[in-house]
Order: sequence, then C-alpha cells, then structure tokens
Amino acid sequence: MSRNKAAGRSRFLPLLALAVAAAAWGLTPVGSRYLLANLSASEVLGTRFTLSGLLALPLLFYTRAYRWPRAPLLKAVGWSVFGTIVYQLAIVNALRWTSAATAGIILGLEPIIILTLESLFMRRLPRRNLVLSVLLGIIGVVMVAGIGAGSAPHESLGDLLALIAALAWSLYVVGSKPLGSEFGSAGLTAISAVCAGLGLGLMFGSTIGSAARHASGADVAVLAGTVLASSLIGFLAWNWGAARTNSSQAGIFLYLVPLFSVMGGAVLLRERLSPSDLAGAVFIVAALITAHRVPESALAVEPGA
Repeated sequence: MSRNKAAGRSRFLPLLALAVAAAAWGLTPVGSRYLLANLSASEVLGTRFTLSGLLALPLLFYTRAYRWPRAPLLKAVGWSVFGTIVYQLAIVNALRWTSAATAGIILGLEPIIILTLESLFMRRLPRRNLVLSVLLGIIGVVMVAGIGAGSAPHESLGDLLALIAALAWSLYVVGSKPLGSEFGSAGLTAISAVCAGLGLGLMFGSTIGSAARHASGADVAVLAGTVLASSLIGFLAWNWGAARTNSSQAGIFLYLVPLFSVMGGAVLLRERLSPSDLAGAVFIVAALITAHRVPESALAVEPGA
C-alpha cells in the first residue's frame, strides 16, 4: 500500500508543480494591473526588473552563462530583448487600458503563435489542425477585443499592445529554443533576466526612489509577489514539473494560464466580464486544444507580465 501511495505522490507532485506555474504566470497580469492603479508604468518596470535582474545574478554566475561562445551569447541577448524588454514595455502599457482578464486571454494565443512561427522558420506547411487553431484563435481575439463593436479607443490600443507582447514572447521562445537546448535552459533564463534588469533598469531605474515614496504596504507586497511569481516560482515549478512528465501532459497546463488571469481579474480586481469576453475565452481555449494536437509541438509560456 505504501508503495502505491508513493507512486501516486510521484505522479501527482509534478502535475501540482505545473499547476502552480500556470497560476503564478496567470496571476502576474493581475498583480501588474493592481500596481498600475497607484504607480506609473515606469515605476513598476524600473523597480520590478531591477529586483529581478539582481535575483538572477547568482544564477548567471552559477551557470557561467556569461562564458558562452560569443555568437550564441549575442543571439541570446538579442532574443532576450524581444522576450523581456519589448514584451514588458508592451504588456505593462497594455494593462493601463485593458483589463487583466482580457490581457490574459490574449496572451493565451502565445502557443498558437509559437506553433505558427515554428512552421514558418522550419519551412514546412502547417497541418490542417494548426490552420484551424489559428482561425479559432483569431475569432477569439476579435470577440475579446471587441473590434468593430464600439470599444473605447484606449481599450482597443491596450488589446493591440497585448497582441504585440504575445508576438514578442513567441519570437523569443522560437528563436532562443536552440540555444536553450544546446547550452541549458537555466543559463538562458539567467541571461534573459539579467538583460531585462539591465535594459529596463537603465530605462526606468531612476523611478525606484519615486516608487518607494508612492507605494503603499500592499503595493510592496504585490510587487514582491509578482517578482517572485514571474521570475522564480513560475520557472522553478514549471521546469521541475515538466522534467517529470511527458510533453503532452505538461502542455495541457498552458491552457490554465489565461484562465487564471480571467478568474484573478474577476475575483481580486472585481473586473466585470462581458459575454463576448467569455465567448472569446472559449474560442481561444478551443484553439489551444486544437493546436496542441500537433505532434512534437514546442509550447511555452511567458515569465509573467
């Protein structure tokens, strides 16, 4: 009996870790949206990513990623600009005008974009189910964004910026994948986090003092939780769980990321969801499930918005 319990625990814990990662990444836009109610986008970016960069320095030295050959190192830095700096600039500004739930739903398109980019980069025709998934995803985004439905201009701009963020992260995932496979995902993660800390820290680091003066105790707690969730807990939980399950099982948990954003925005921020938001979420989840049927697909999530 004890052996059966141990075997059941060994199967359950990796799945729990993947769910924790999905929750951490899904709730990150909720935390960012909360912070933007009291702090400027520059204060949030400067403080959050300066701290994230400092947290990543020990990992950088431990993995010796800074000693990678010059060409791969430059590629890692280049792709990291898309995956961290461009992504964060787009998503944080998007959250000024659109809800955390809507942003989370739109970011749920990332696996579809990744699969599409892989087909283009590998110069092979996409399978029929991939084409269907893209169409379903487009319908879902149109319903969520309310294009042509009289949405406020700023809200539509927020939705567009969320789409740009999704594209930037997807480019990072596809472009950096060979580097992570050859030199290790931990080193790649360290390079990306330090790049974000340096880039966004140099851009907005001067706002840290202002953020410290304006932030309430709750803001500090949310900021610390967001940094830990997106930069540490999410990655550690995902990498540990994914290493102990097959890719098809792990990929299922990607579907939870936008749903955690929707639920978190509704419960924690009291955001109201329209019927078109809910219908759009259904279409995007259907698109993700359809895309996941592509064999040997490379599905990945962002380190948080």
